[in-house]
Amino acid sequence: MLATTSGETLNIISKTECEIEIEEFFKSLKHDISYLQNSPVIDEDKMVSKSISHSLFKYNQYSSKISSIRDIVFAAAIDCEKYIGGSADTFLLALKNTLSLHRGQRLKYAQDCLGSSMINISNKKRISSSDLSKIINEYHPVTKSIIKEAISKCSPRTMLSLEKSNFIEDRILEKNSLHFDIKPIPGFCAKEWIREDVNILMIDGIIESVSQIHHFLTLAFESKEPFLLISRAYNPEVIKTIAENKARGLVDIMAIDLGFSMENHHFLNDISRIFDIEYASPDFGDVISVFVRRGLKKIKKICVTNSGIDFFPEDYDKLEKVRKEVFELSLKNLGSEASELIEKRSKSLSSDRVVISVGKDSMAKNPVIIEELDIFIRRFKSLIRDGVVFTKVKDIDKVKKIYSSIEVPFVFNKISSVIRSIDSISCIIKKE
Repeated sequence: MLATTSGETLNIISKTECEIEIEEFFKSLKHDISYLQNSPVIDEDKMVSKSISHSLFKYNQYSSKISSIRDIVFAAAIDCEKYIGGSADTFLLALKNTLSLHRGQRLKYAQDCLGSSMINISNKKRISSSDLSKIINEYHPVTKSIIKEAISKCSPRTMLSLEKSNFIEDRILEKNSLHFDIKPIPGFCAKEWIREDVNILMIDGIIESVSQIHHFLTLAFESKEPFLLISRAYNPEVIKTIAENKARGLVDIMAIDLGFSMENHHFLNDISRIFDIEYASPDFGDVISVFVRRGLKKIKKICVTNSGIDFFPEDYDKLEKVRKEVFELSLKNLGSEASELIEKRSKSLSSDRVVISVGKDSMAKNPVIIEELDIFIRRFKSLIRDGVVFTKVKDIDKVKKIYSSIEVPFVFNKISSVIRSIDSISCIIKKE
């Protein structure tokens, strides 16, 4: 049925037609999941993917009539993936089997599976070294070798991360610094700025005039010591003055533009607590010159490059207290956007890091190595966080696998929610 309102033509799909459209979408979805289950996809950039969810989301097109239905399904899969690495595929495989049933049986089946899987939570155990081979059982031999080497260098506190390398061979890099993806002002750092006993001044606001930092510049000029200046923003004249004095060798100042993004919202507070440094807030009446005259705190070592800034902590008790608070935040369901910010914050606060730097040779031998390593790292975090169970997912796994203790109930809870949401739809309204 067509209707016109405010100059727009709307196509209103009735309940009966709507049910037909939904079932047609489910039929296509089941077919696509079955096809992708054992068929890696190669995209236009010649990148290979074994992930069902990645391939499905990126390449499969469905009728625009059911875009809202598709979005409900895909959003649930994405929620699973964000909380438990690799679980979007578990969700889609479980959904495929659920959709194979008659429409009236699906919700009961999903709820029965949810109820039976809840026992996993009470039967969880801590992950052990013997579980590793089961987790990576289906991975490429090259990927397995890299994972085993990386894990051998990890402690329970270690943060694993991944990067592509321009080197031929793989490298497993051990880091002992706090790394923040906060870039220096362009032109201030040629390659790297590594200094010890660095004076630090942090401003939670904008430096609007040179006069605000007159005492700071005078101290830097007279002492010839290294100084790190961090502010939310700078007036161009301020940057010009610092840059000219730095270029003439009169001062050794590294200027960082923190910005106002939510990603760096907690940076000043975290650094303040870890290194026992106060920061000035001009908006609340703090005068920068007063902070300078009182004496600036020093940090033993700092490394700045054009990819970010590294701090080398000494008081691990303070660091651990902040990390514990961030970890407790990560356990709360604060939404996907907040979870991403917490994840980035947690990564920055990890002084015990192991970086897997994948070389060109391994990428040539195994086209899906980056995907396998990425899924493993994200999955490994949830396995440590939630504990593990050795089990089968009903109608999916033929043999037992290592799962996060909450993964299976999480997945079937999402499926139940999806089915209820779609079953409640009485019509679909689409702009023509």
